[in-house]
Amino acid sequence: MRYSSRKLNIGGGNVFGHEFLEAIITKLDKKAEQLSVESTPTEFLDFFLDISDFHSKYLAHMLMEEREVLKAIWANFTDEELIVQHHRILSSFTPEKILRWFRFIVPALNPQERKIVHGGMKAIAPKVFFNELLEVIKAEMLEFAFANLVKSPEEKDLSNPLALDALLFFGRPEISVRFFKIPFSYSAHF
Repeated sequence: MRYSSRKLNIGGGNVFGHEFLEAIITKLDKKAEQLSVESTPTEFLDFFLDISDFHSKYLAHMLMEEREVLKAIWANFTDEELIVQHHRILSSFTPEKILRWFRFIVPALNPQERKIVHGGMKAIAPKVFFNELLEVIKAEMLEFAFANLVKSPEEKDLSNPLALDALLFFGRPEISVRFFKIPFSYSAHF
C-alpha cells in the first residue's frame, strides 16, 4: 500500500511493545503449566504477582495506544485508508481466529449490531462454519439474548461496516472498492 512506509511521529515511543508483552504472556503460560496442587502458596503468590505486573504493563501499553497512537493515526490517515487497512487485517484471519474473536465480540455488541453481524455471517459463511460460530456465541450469551439474535436476523446490509467485516473475514473476491465508499466516520467510533 502506498502509505505502508509512512512514519508516524508518536511522542514517548511505544511504552511496552507487542513483542515485549507477548514474551511475558509466553512466560506466564509456562509458569501456569508448572503450577499444580503440590505447588507452594509462595509459588501461587509469585504467579499472581507476575500476572498483576503484566496487567499493569498491558494497561500502560493500551493507554499509550489510545492517547498517542490513535491521535497520530487519525492525523495521518483518511477514514477511507483506515477502513481499507482494517478490512485488510480482518480478511487475513483464519476460521479459528474468527471463532476466538467472535466468541467475545458478538456478545459484547448491542442487540442491533449483533443482528447485523449475524445476518452478514449467515449470508456468506459456509453453513458448517456458521453453525459452529453460533454454538461458540451461544455459550457466551444469556439465553434470551441469543434467542432474540437467532429468531430475527437482519438481512445483510453491505453499507454497514459490521456486515462488511463479516464478508471480509472470508476474503470474498466480489468485494470491491465500491464497498469502502460508505458514509461512516471511522475515527468517530473510537
